[in-house]
Amino acid sequence: MRNFIRSFLVVAFVSALMPPVPVYAYPAETEITYWTGCDATFTNVGEADQDCNGNWSYYGTQAGEWKREIKWNCTNEHLISIFHYHYCGGEWVVVSQASFGACDLDC
Repeated sequence: MRNFIRSFLVVAFVSALMPPVPVYAYPAETEITYWTGCDATFTNVGEADQDCNGNWSYYGTQAGEWKREIKWNCTNEHLISIFHYHYCGGEWVVVSQASFGACDLDC
């Protein structure tokens, strides 16, 4: 019985020192932003956001010629990735940040 009480006290003490880590349904929060046009006519037209619970919110339109996808870690809010895309030939193609929104970008 003493070993049980000691074990219980040790677990209770360690639990008090270590607060629970939040558990999220999704490991990352996602922000997708859409644009149309290029160079001087480059215009934001919409956004889609997925929070750490997996819920999506939409603003404007979820279509365009360009999109940027940013992922944030739900546990520590650190940046995971940023990808830039151009809608070309019926599909989203990854492009560099430097060519994102450029009129001279070939499909």
